[in-house]
Amino acid sequence: MQSRLQTVLLLVLTGAVGRLVYADVRATQARDAAVSNAEALLAQGLAACEAGNGPACADTCGRGLARLPAAFDSALADRLTGCADRAVAVVAVSRGMPSPEADPAAQERLGLVRDRLDQDADPGARALGAALDVALLRNAGALVAARVRLEKAAKDTLDSPWLQWQSGLVALADARLADANAALERVVKALPDFGPGWHQIGLTYLALDRRDTAIAALRKAQGLTDDPQVALDLARAFLAGQLWAEAISPLEAVLRGRPSEIDAVRLLGLANHNLGRHQAAAELYHKAWLLDRQPRTRLSEAISLQSAGQHTAALDALTSLLPQLDQVPEALFLRAGVLADLGRPAESRADYERYLTVARGLPDEAERVKLAEARIAPVPPAP
Repeated sequence: MQSRLQTVLLLVLTGAVGRLVYADVRATQARDAAVSNAEALLAQGLAACEAGNGPACADTCGRGLARLPAAFDSALADRLTGCADRAVAVVAVSRGMPSPEADPAAQERLGLVRDRLDQDADPGARALGAALDVALLRNAGALVAARVRLEKAAKDTLDSPWLQWQSGLVALADARLADANAALERVVKALPDFGPGWHQIGLTYLALDRRDTAIAALRKAQGLTDDPQVALDLARAFLAGQLWAEAISPLEAVLRGRPSEIDAVRLLGLANHNLGRHQAAAELYHKAWLLDRQPRTRLSEAISLQSAGQHTAALDALTSLLPQLDQVPEALFLRAGVLADLGRPAESRADYERYLTVARGLPDEAERVKLAEARIAPVPPAP
């Protein structure tokens, strides 16, 4: 009987131990799976940071940290924390940051991230820390210090697309267009899906009078971002080349999202006017004038109205500008022409004479002054 009891007890104990061993194996497997998953997320996060996708980098590395076992303490946790720092830096460097006055706490947090990146053993992390430092200095208006920091990074043989990005922005602030262009070309080569890089290099090409290249870069930027400023700048590039029809689509895209974007309304008026759609142009200029009350916008409306054959409406618009002749002296010249078209020669002559009094000596009015003088010159008697 006793032997049988011992046998039963032994079986019970053996089963208990087996269950403990099994539970321990399962726990180890679960931990190993969590670690493996975290390592995979770390690799994905670092790749996202390398590609310039800060939000994806932050999300992926954050999920990796969350999936590590609570008591897990290893270099992997440090690497995931470093990845999160890179994500914060990439977002700040690529998308900008609030001013120090607007959010001093954010500046302090970014400063701590910069310090940790500066102390990292990986040159890539240190290069990103240097880029963040330059961005913080630029954001504070310390351009001299930003230049010095870029020089130090070069001496330390640190390089990255983000350092080139900051170098390009500093060069633009210094009006060093060739240097900016060289840096930005390296940026878009390294980060071909970085929309702000294509946008900025498009503007730089435009400033260098490389219009076709600028248009291609801005088109690329428009495909990578929904920033309405990109579409607006693309339209400006088209208009600078007198490509009136091509400017219509990007301007309409801006106005679909921002119906009261004054520059887009005004430029769409310009494009329509030059395409011979004078009535549409006048309506657009009037809409813009109601938004900004700028006399030159009203003047453009009057010109389009006159071109559309609406002389009375054009006269009303020009008459409303008479108190602002110091800003738009040509309004009086145009008014004289409209009065002549309406068959009111005496009033037309009076306006031309008044215009000459106002405009003589103004360099921008020299050609119109000659025309006004010719139009009121006495007609010589027939021989």
